[in-house]
Amino acid sequence: MKVILLTGYHQETAQISEKTEITSTNLKPDLHSSSLSQNEGPSINHPTPEITVDKTLQPGVAKGYVHNVSPIKNGKYFDFQLQMKHKTVRAVCFSPPKRKYFSEYSTSNTPVEIKKFKVDTNSNAEDLVMGNNVAVQYYPNIDFPKVEIPSSVTLATLSNVSVGQLVTVKAKVVHLSPIKVLQSKKPRMTQAHLVDPSGTIRIVLWEEFVSAVAEGNTYIFSDIRVKKDNHTNEIYVNTAKRGTKITPSDPFTEILPITAEKPNEHNNTTLTGEILGVNKVQYYLSCCKCSKKVTFAESAIVKCQNCHLMQKQSSCAKQWYAQVLFKYSNQTVDLTLFVDCIKQLIHQLPQDVDIETMTETSLTEILLSLPPTVEVMFHNRTKVVNSITVN
Repeated sequence: MKVILLTGYHQETAQISEKTEITSTNLKPDLHSSSLSQNEGPSINHPTPEITVDKTLQPGVAKGYVHNVSPIKNGKYFDFQLQMKHKTVRAVCFSPPKRKYFSEYSTSNTPVEIKKFKVDTNSNAEDLVMGNNVAVQYYPNIDFPKVEIPSSVTLATLSNVSVGQLVTVKAKVVHLSPIKVLQSKKPRMTQAHLVDPSGTIRIVLWEEFVSAVAEGNTYIFSDIRVKKDNHTNEIYVNTAKRGTKITPSDPFTEILPITAEKPNEHNNTTLTGEILGVNKVQYYLSCCKCSKKVTFAESAIVKCQNCHLMQKQSSCAKQWYAQVLFKYSNQTVDLTLFVDCIKQLIHQLPQDVDIETMTETSLTEILLSLPPTVEVMFHNRTKVVNSITVN
C-alpha cells in the first residue's frame, strides 16, 4: 500500500506493508531495533480517557529526536516528545516493552525514524499514537541538531507512575534530615522533601548522595526510582543503586507549595491500651559475627551466606518478632515487636523467662496475658514498636 505522509512528517512517500513487519536496519552497534512481536504489550485499541484515535487516519513516518521518555503510566503506556525539523509533538505508546528502545535513543541523542503510528487531532493537537507494531530505527540523514526540551514530569504526576520506574524531575530540597548510619554493613542514608510548583514528595538518599544536596537548593534529579511504602501506601522516591545523577539547577520562579512537616521518619506515637490479639509469632537464627539471618539446617554446623562464617547452630541467637493487634480508645492498630522490644518486655515480667528456650506458644501467652494498661511508642510509618512499658 502506498501512503502519502501527513503534513509536517516530511513530504515524501513511503511503502508500508500492512502484513509485513518493518524491521530496523543500519542501527548503531549499541542500539537495537524496537520492532517487536505484535503479541507484546496491550493493544492500541484499549480504551483510554486521554486519547481518542481517528481510525480513518493512515499510518505515517516521522523523523527527529526523542525527548523526555516518561515512566510507564498505569502499567499501560508511556509518552515522550518528538522534536522534528519544524515542530515538536507529543507521542503516546501503548506498548510498554518498547519503552527501553525509545529511552536508549533519547539518552544517546540519536536521530530516529518512526513508522506505523496514527495521528490524533481530536484535541486540536497532533499527538502520535503508537501500538505494538510501531517501528523505530536509527536515521542518520537528519539535517538539524537536537535541542534541549524541558521535561513534562512533575512531582504531582508521580502518583500515576508505575512503582519501580526511574524518573527525572527538577525540585527544591527542603526539610533535609541528619545523615544516619544503619547497622547492616553501615550504609548511610538521609531523607528530605522535594518541592516543585505542582506538589511535594519524600525522597530517601543513600550512600554517596547523602552529601550531594543542601537545604533550600534546587537540583535536577536524574533516574531516581519511584517507590511505595508497604505500610502506608505512600508514594516516595529514592536514589537508585546505579544511574542516579543529581545536578544543581536554577531556582524556580513560580510559587512553591509550603511543606510544614519534617519527613515522617522521625514521628512516633505513644499510646496506652492492651494487646487484643496476636497475628504472628516467629523467630529466626542470626549469625554470631554479622547478625544476618542464618538458614536453619539439620546439621549442627551452619554457614552464614553473608559473611561465610561456619558456626555452631546452637550458638546462633534467636531473633524473635511478633505482630499484634493493639487496642486503644475503641480503636485498633497492627503493631510489630522485634527482639529488642520483646527483651524489654520480658525484663518487666514478674517471672523469669529464658528467651533462648522460649517457644512461640509461650510468647503468645505472655503477650495476651499483659494488663490493659500497656504503654507503647511506635513509628508512625512502619508501625514498629520502639519501646513497651507494662504499667
